[in-house]
Amino acid sequence: MNDVVWALLMGGLQGATEFLPVSSSGHLLILFNLRSVGSVDHLSFITFLHLGTLLAVVLFVYKDMLALIRALRGFVAPLRSFKRDPDFRVLVYLLTSTIITGVLGIFLEAFIDRIFSSLSWQVGLFYLLLAVILFASDRMEGTLQMHQMGFSRALLLGLLQSAALLPGISRSGITIFAGLLLGMRRVEALRYSFLLSVPVTAGAGLLKLSQQSLDAPSIVALFTSMSVGLFALAILKKTTLTKRLSVFGCYCAVLGISIILGVNLL
Repeated sequence: MNDVVWALLMGGLQGATEFLPVSSSGHLLILFNLRSVGSVDHLSFITFLHLGTLLAVVLFVYKDMLALIRALRGFVAPLRSFKRDPDFRVLVYLLTSTIITGVLGIFLEAFIDRIFSSLSWQVGLFYLLLAVILFASDRMEGTLQMHQMGFSRALLLGLLQSAALLPGISRSGITIFAGLLLGMRRVEALRYSFLLSVPVTAGAGLLKLSQQSLDAPSIVALFTSMSVGLFALAILKKTTLTKRLSVFGCYCAVLGISIILGVNLL
């Protein structure tokens, strides 16, 4: 397959699956195994593509991003700002969740690398777990806004988000589920999930940037993932607010069973 066509396919798949709750890493792993790319560093390229979807989410929630940037001045007097400024509280909670995810990611890196080395039945199980999470998400609704969540919820959200490091577990799916489980309003859980993706994808993508050659196919894949990601964000917003995540749950259940059966038959 032509490298540019392959880049378009990879970038489009990343953009569509990064925000739709179907696990981008799981889909990219399946595609890598189908193409049998040999010595290519799967995890580095997959993480590199997250920079494209990072640009998409920043554009999608730019108003919230601007509010958080303005809230940075609260660090001049953090205790007073935490009491008076809701945006500063949200910023602190996002940092708390991100730190927890980052620390766990460091400890789990070797284990994740092993899982990404080939398609296995464990990936199928992760997809089945994701299906259960999505079905449950449609049946939950809370009352809390982002600035009301508190440190304990921020810690738990960061802990649960780390599960998305595993192929077959969707970051958007697990964080929206976690927010709803912890009592947040549906729209607030969605916003927190969007904002939480920014530092996670930025950190991981920039760390892998030095390991990825910036040739024409890579750049094509990057901008394709950004463009498709914008459409996927709009779809995720609509399906979450209308309680239709179970549609993706059905897809993940079928995919999980197919992976388990396919691996056992090969």
